[in-house]
Amino acid sequence: MCDEIQIKEKSNKRKRADYAKKLRCKTFICVLEKPSNPSNVGAVIKNIDVLGISKLYIVGGKNFKSKKNIKIIHNTSCGSSNYVYVHYFNNTNECINYLNIKKFISFVTSPHVKNKINYNLMNTDFTKYKKIAIWFGNESRGISEESLEKSFGCLNITMAGMGESLNLSNSTAIVLNHVANQRRNYKLNKIKIKCDNKMIENQILTEKLL
Repeated sequence: MCDEIQIKEKSNKRKRADYAKKLRCKTFICVLEKPSNPSNVGAVIKNIDVLGISKLYIVGGKNFKSKKNIKIIHNTSCGSSNYVYVHYFNNTNECINYLNIKKFISFVTSPHVKNKINYNLMNTDFTKYKKIAIWFGNESRGISEESLEKSFGCLNITMAGMGESLNLSNSTAIVLNHVANQRRNYKLNKIKIKCDNKMIENQILTEKLL
């Protein structure tokens, strides 16, 4: 009886994994620049897993590979750290160069910045870019001047209240959810249009044969 339950659980998990794989945004990466709190990293990993983001890149910051931090990250991510690919870079320049080689467009999240192209989250079409990396800065200092200078543009969230900022977990959830859904829906619509066109072609061919 126990064996049957285990087989059923594995089967359900496999179905869920296959479903998640189809919806995952493979050309969309989240970058955390010099995060300081492993609990925040765990919360972001949870967001990334749930929202179907491809990967997480962590630039500098603490030693998140220590046994203590790995445990904290695993617990705060509610186990999502088992399913999210995480890659570490020693510094900002190393990560930027790697993303450039892979032809990713980098957006940094920050309030309005002078002398920089500023994009409002809700008014930007992210489907125009084949590969996207969105950067989030340190919990207290924000994004670095280096990443800001070398980014494609500055992405900001409209603040409609008295507060002027969001914590790392909330900001990643809002931004990643909006961008991922926009890109995912665009992809699904393209597939639907392709299928519809194929059905029309088959129908025309059938009518000609008749």
